[in-house]
Amino acid sequence: MEQKTDLAIVLPLYNPHKDWEKQLSESINIIKELFIDITIVILIVNDGSTTNISQEINVLKQNFGCVRYIHNHQNKGKGDAIRTGLKNVSATHYIYTDLDFPFGEKILYDFYKKLKDGNYDIILSNRDNKYYNILPKERKIISKLLKLTSYFLLGFNAYDTQAGLKAINENAKRLLIDTQLNSFLFELEFIKKAIKNKLHLTTIEVMPKSNIKFTNFGFKTVINEIKSLLKIIFNVKKK
Repeated sequence: MEQKTDLAIVLPLYNPHKDWEKQLSESINIIKELFIDITIVILIVNDGSTTNISQEINVLKQNFGCVRYIHNHQNKGKGDAIRTGLKNVSATHYIYTDLDFPFGEKILYDFYKKLKDGNYDIILSNRDNKYYNILPKERKIISKLLKLTSYFLLGFNAYDTQAGLKAINENAKRLLIDTQLNSFLFELEFIKKAIKNKLHLTTIEVMPKSNIKFTNFGFKTVINEIKSLLKIIFNVKKK
């Protein structure tokens, strides 16, 4: 493990679209300007992609000294990718989000600053109705149902658990690494643990970038998420 840095940004990756590295390069340049006086590591975690991206990764590492790379040869899911990244980087503050920075790059500094203030262990995204209005119909329905389910599972704490941008400190990192789910619902499991352990949480409102494109969930993804949700519900009932 490398020397501890101030901020680590963990980005899970799986079969990225064409020219993804060019888009990521633009994002990294923006981030470097935002965090000009802060030491950062940008850790890309390949979650078992079936496409060969070694050339793109080499270019990114050559162009940006802050880029690190981990390749999981088996596709296990976003939860496992995030945990793998956190286990292999040492920092004072952590942010994880999606490779395309769906809420933009500049919002990262707001998350970092609020986390650095020291009053909170976790900074969550809060997506308003404008976000849900631009989702494909099926994805909108599923997202709304998950948000409602989360409200009850979290003891009537209205947190938007599934928004893919969060900032966490070392206390929260230890809890996240201890989660078990590999699907997208690892975040619901994580926030449930955080509330139980009395960590301090707050939210920042986020809006998607104007050029972001959302796809619908595939049938296999929906089935896996239902299984994960049932695991969480079953664990709640056992306790």
